[in-house]
Amino acid sequence: MKKLFAGLESDMGIEIYVQTMDEPVAVPEGEHYVISVYGADKPGIVNSIAEYLSEKHINIMDLQTKVAGSDTSPIYIMVLEVIIEKDADVDGWEDDLKSISRELGTDVNIRHIETYEF
Repeated sequence: MKKLFAGLESDMGIEIYVQTMDEPVAVPEGEHYVISVYGADKPGIVNSIAEYLSEKHINIMDLQTKVAGSDTSPIYIMVLEVIIEKDADVDGWEDDLKSISRELGTDVNIRHIETYEF
């Protein structure tokens, strides 16, 4: 797998780490949320949001980003699926994220997702 990305590493000056997983990783139990962040593209958006979630022990299960809009009016979009485990101490996390978003000059939307087992 690492050989497939060798060209990217040299062309972009990045490092890619590939690890074999012997067993599937269990999805933590808890409350599921989707967090959407919108705004002008600038450095630090992913880092600021992900760092805060990490500090609160909120698990990021999926993170996708893209730039939409037009060349003259681009908009950065980041969508995260997160899980907050049952015993996590996350009081005020939604207000904290809104505050971080304001500091970044972005908008944030947080939506609780109901999950069902079949």
